[in-house]
Amino acid sequence: MARFHLPLSNDLETAYRAVGMYLVGQYLRFKTAQDSDFNLNGLINIYDELHEINIAIAQRLKDSGVVTEVNALVMLDLFAQGISNSIEDRLPEFDYLFSAYTAQDR
Repeated sequence: MARFHLPLSNDLETAYRAVGMYLVGQYLRFKTAQDSDFNLNGLINIYDELHEINIAIAQRLKDSGVVTEVNALVMLDLFAQGISNSIEDRLPEFDYLFSAYTAQDR
């Protein structure tokens, strides 16, 4: 997602980008006959692993006496956890954007 970073994006925009990027990757895996995850389980795992990395980095910073950066990392991690915890819950907020595409009689 860094390649298409959007500064100052809110959590809904970030969730959209995270899900979109993940699904594009899964589609490309599908097209090359690799295992694909269209249920977003792997995306949730990615955010869980990111949380573990953030905890380890924060601990190393704390141990070195760097407080300001620890606080910034904690805030970033809370934002990432919010995305991870709400991916499934936030997806219905995008339904209206795709209503013409997902209509049953299309």
